[in-house]
Amino acid sequence: LVATLLINLVAFLLVWLLEANNTATLAPLSTADQMMTAWFQATVPRSSGFNTLPIHDLNNATTVLMLLLMFIGGGSLSTAGGIKLGTFVVLLFSTYTFLRRQEEVRILKRSISQQTVMKALALTVITMMIIFMGIFLLAALEHKKSFIDIAFEVVSAVCTVGLSRGITPELGDVSKFLLT
Repeated sequence: LVATLLINLVAFLLVWLLEANNTATLAPLSTADQMMTAWFQATVPRSSGFNTLPIHDLNNATTVLMLLLMFIGGGSLSTAGGIKLGTFVVLLFSTYTFLRRQEEVRILKRSISQQTVMKALALTVITMMIIFMGIFLLAALEHKKSFIDIAFEVVSAVCTVGLSRGITPELGDVSKFLLT
């Protein structure tokens, strides 16, 4: 619960700060509407994939934030995709433990088993490899698409989010290329 609250608050503040002056997204809205829209848009990349803002008009920094949020995903018992928030927290604390040269990973005074750390690492590496392969293949086949659009589509698909920057319908040409 602490991690969910923290990631949602940080994402909300970043989306709001990054998009507040973007005339294609939050700038035309009142402050209250900006806050509500930024909160919604900050939370959905980890779960449902709905959008209240035109995703293709987001600033690049906001798009990169959305990539991270989609990659992290939802809670461990949710149907959301991504590596899951719990896995991400285990990786963060494992990294912190390693940098502090400590032996035992501890989160909120609880010890995390080495097996849990290894599972989190394996899941993350496998997910990153699938994402890398998808980005590589689309970048090789779709020369006219921007890299950030391709990366966004792949992360959204692998992490089962459903957000798009608008190139997904156009990627039907890839299947024609592969089938011929």
